[in-house]
Amino acid sequence: MRRPTVCTPERMAPMEVSCPNCYTSYSVSPEKIPDTGVTPTCKKCGTTFTIVKATGDPLKDRANRMKGYVVLRETNTSNPIRSLQGGSKPGSDKNTENASLFEKKGFRVGVCVAGAVILLFTAGFFGWKYYAHRCFEEAVRNSLQHTSNRKFAMAFEDMTFSAFGGLTSDKGCIHGLSLTDQQTQERLTLTDEIHFQMDYSQKQFFTEPFDVQINANGLEIALYGCVIEAQEAQGWSVAYRVDQASAGPQGFPLFLAQGVELSLVFRSENWAEDSRFVMGDADLGFKVQQMGSATTTVGKDLDILVSIKDGLFVKEEYDAEINTGNYFNNVATKWGSLGTVLSLERCSANILGSSVQLAGKLAFHNPIGESELDLHLGARDFSHIMKFIHETHQETFDRIVSALVALDEQDADAYEHRTDVLDLNLSYRNSRIEINNQAVRNLI
Repeated sequence: MRRPTVCTPERMAPMEVSCPNCYTSYSVSPEKIPDTGVTPTCKKCGTTFTIVKATGDPLKDRANRMKGYVVLRETNTSNPIRSLQGGSKPGSDKNTENASLFEKKGFRVGVCVAGAVILLFTAGFFGWKYYAHRCFEEAVRNSLQHTSNRKFAMAFEDMTFSAFGGLTSDKGCIHGLSLTDQQTQERLTLTDEIHFQMDYSQKQFFTEPFDVQINANGLEIALYGCVIEAQEAQGWSVAYRVDQASAGPQGFPLFLAQGVELSLVFRSENWAEDSRFVMGDADLGFKVQQMGSATTTVGKDLDILVSIKDGLFVKEEYDAEINTGNYFNNVATKWGSLGTVLSLERCSANILGSSVQLAGKLAFHNPIGESELDLHLGARDFSHIMKFIHETHQETFDRIVSALVALDEQDADAYEHRTDVLDLNLSYRNSRIEINNQAVRNLI
């Protein structure tokens, strides 16, 4: 005989109920809640609250919620999604909405359009990067070409850039910087790699420390800790620093220097009268902390600054054309018409224990012979320098002594032998040399 089918009541899945005070979650089975409700106490905060079943009547259920009751809406286990998730979760409805969102045609089209825009932006960005890199490489090659002359030419093999450069900065490396003899075509490698960084927002370029070594004809020149910094802001400026430099026969450095710095600042604008020139100001600085040999310190704290005001300078593209004539006379004549002033703003050093200072100014006029030159030389403890000259070159020592005696005889007061001080004030006007406003002839 066939057994009769027994219908068992459908079990309800446990549901999450939260304490209205501290929001602690509890798992509650809907079938265990009586029709009149149940009032449990939160185990965490001790708050008592009432849980009632949903009636299905919106008015009654809303009224119960307004009374502060927790209304439990029954959900059966026949829903396969809820059975797998073990009940209703806060994010389950949201996941369903997201799934339906991806099925919408408009959303898929929007995603495709956004992807295409991102792809185009990325391609444009890397295209711009490639163009900027090539322009920078060409600018460096042109700069090295203009620093070359008939005897030597400077160049590099290749320039590479980091793949992880940002919007406002880049990193790269210059490979195989070399110096070539134009006549013999002998090539000297200066350094293998120069790593550098660029900051587009600040218009700055600076290198990491690198070393330069030159070995030619038995002469060895070594530069350690070289750093180059350049910036373009209201003109441009370049600074070249070296921690330590040495020169001499291989294995026997005769010249040593520490803390060397060479700087150039240039500000210009186009000259209205001739498009081949730019008019501007330039500052050239040179500093050395210490220089001498392996056994003797010759000088310390050398500081030189030369400035040019209202000068004319040839543009790079017309450099070869201007050089066809007498370059100096061509430019100096234009400097004279503008009243260009070349000034030695400062020049100080401690040489062999003598404190030396030099300052001067050269104002250009037309004709060039009417230009004005004023120069002041001051030296304290001058005998230290004279002793060194006496030890190294007797003839030069004798000529300087003769000159100082001639100055004393003419009462020029240029050398105070009692205080060991030398003060020279030279003024050149119309081919005349004056010392302390007194003309001096047959000085040596």
